[in-house]
Amino acid sequence: MTTIGQHPVAALAGYVSALPTRITGFKDANGDLSRIKLLRDKIDKRCRWLSGDDATALDFMALGGHGCISVLSNVVARRCVELYQARSRGDLHRARAVERELAPLTAALFAESNALSVMGRMAADVRLPLAPAAHATRKAVEDALAHLGLLSLRARKERTHDAMPLSQ
Repeated sequence: MTTIGQHPVAALAGYVSALPTRITGFKDANGDLSRIKLLRDKIDKRCRWLSGDDATALDFMALGGHGCISVLSNVVARRCVELYQARSRGDLHRARAVERELAPLTAALFAESNALSVMGRMAADVRLPLAPAAHATRKAVEDALAHLGLLSLRARKERTHDAMPLSQ
């Protein structure tokens, strides 16, 4: 379906988006911002192009993407809403400020961690083939959450890094 000189992902996205199906959008989680330029004019106008990479979501939207399927929003939903609303109303200064504030947490979350367990919202155990986050990663998540005011110093001192498994 591709022709010589045409990007295969762009060609496929254009083809699939034009099918008479229930496909309403695409998630692009590779972090390659140059690809959105190739794709934005190829996909059917009724389809949405969504980032799956929190670290580049703001730039993704600036290049024509429609939003983000976010991991970060599961941990700091209000801050993500603030970022996206600032972007929607054209307040890029505020959107960039929120993005910078969230950057350490974004980096820590994508290392391997489960911030919800650090915050005490769920157990830290995981199913195979996954493994619990390393101590250094959990510490980075704790530091980022504390910086955002989401984890108190007292709670940090009381925390153990090995939560009780769900099965007990």
